[in-house]
Amino acid sequence: MTIRVRLFAELAERAGQDELILSVPAGARVADVLDAASRACPALADLLPRCAVSVNLAYALPTRPVAPDDEIAILPPVSGG
Repeated sequence: MTIRVRLFAELAERAGQDELILSVPAGARVADVLDAASRACPALADLLPRCAVSVNLAYALPTRPVAPDDEIAILPPVSGG
């Protein structure tokens, strides 16, 4: 199935775009989306393990299933003081 993934901040900068169109197998989960993003854009690979993922505006665990019409976003880690 084809899914659209939104990227923010450093992720978008590294990818050179603010979204990725990815192909994942039917029944894919958030972890599969991160794997596909890493393969599609190797510049993201080292940062993705530290990122949060939201599906339909709610934080999602790696085991959460995804569907083609879901709104998926990968959010980079943030720090502040």
